[in-house]
Amino acid sequence: MDGWNIPPLNSPLNSRIESFAVKARWNFQMSLLVAAGALSLPSGMKLGYVILYVKDVLRSIAFYEEAFGLKRRFVHEAGLYAEMDTGTTTLSFAAYGLAKSNLPCEFREHDASGPPAGFEVAFTTDDVQAAYDRALAAGAVAAAPPVAKPWGQVVAFVRDKDGIIVELCTPSTQS
Repeated sequence: MDGWNIPPLNSPLNSRIESFAVKARWNFQMSLLVAAGALSLPSGMKLGYVILYVKDVLRSIAFYEEAFGLKRRFVHEAGLYAEMDTGTTTLSFAAYGLAKSNLPCEFREHDASGPPAGFEVAFTTDDVQAAYDRALAAGAVAAAPPVAKPWGQVVAFVRDKDGIIVELCTPSTQS
C-alpha cells in the first residue's frame, strides 16, 4: 500500500498495539461473563438484551437462523419485534419504526453498502471456518476471513443483511 507508513512486526508500536488488543479482548470477555451471569456488576445490573434495529425483522431472524443456527424464541404478531434463543442475554430485533416510536432522538439506520456501525455481535464456536462458510452461504458478506490471533483465538467477521458486523470466534483462552 503506497504511502502507508506501517511499522515492522517486531517494532515497539506493534507490540503496544498487540498488548492493547489482548487487553481489549480480555475486557470484552469479562463483559461477556457479566452478561452471562457468571460475574455480577457492583450495581446488581445485568445485561439482559441486545436489540438490533433493522429494516425487516422477519428477514433478519430468518437470516440469523440460517446463517448462525439460532432459534427464534418469540416473534410479535405484527412482526415488529423478535427474540432469538441465545442464552442468558437475549438477542432481539426491532423494526426501525418501533425504534422511531420509542426514541425521542434521531438515530442512523444501518446501510449495508456503507461503513458498519461501531459495534459487533459475537458468537463463539469451536469451528470458525465452518461457521464462516455457513454464514457466507446464507448471504452474509465477508468482512475478514478466519485468522488465528496472538492470544490464541481464531476469529472471523461477516456483515449481516443489514450491514451489522458479526464476529465468529473460538472461546477465549484468556478467561
